[in-house]
Amino acid sequence: MAWFSVNETVRTPSRVYITGMMRKLRDNCETIGLSAQGPNGSVLTLKTLDSGTPDKMISRRVGEQMWGPWEISSVAGDVPSDISLYVQHRCHFLWKQTTNLTSLPKNQAQYLVRNK
Repeated sequence: MAWFSVNETVRTPSRVYITGMMRKLRDNCETIGLSAQGPNGSVLTLKTLDSGTPDKMISRRVGEQMWGPWEISSVAGDVPSDISLYVQHRCHFLWKQTTNLTSLPKNQAQYLVRNK
């Protein structure tokens, strides 16, 4: 069974950093993109800082592995309380698929910095 988990979440008012574990099952699946959304579908910026090039998408090897850190930010300023993460991938040449990886509720995150 494939799984994806967030093991550490660090929030500042303008950014969220996450790391975790995952298991990739099939070698023929290609990662096309990752995205983050706030409440009501607001689009957030997601950078994969572990890829060497934050804007470059990588397909991972089969098996269990650590991922991250990933950085989530918002062009509107503060990052919303609740965040959903999605992956777009192609496992068959005829179609793409989007999978909801996880949701990060506000109370899951550790706050390091607060604006006063």
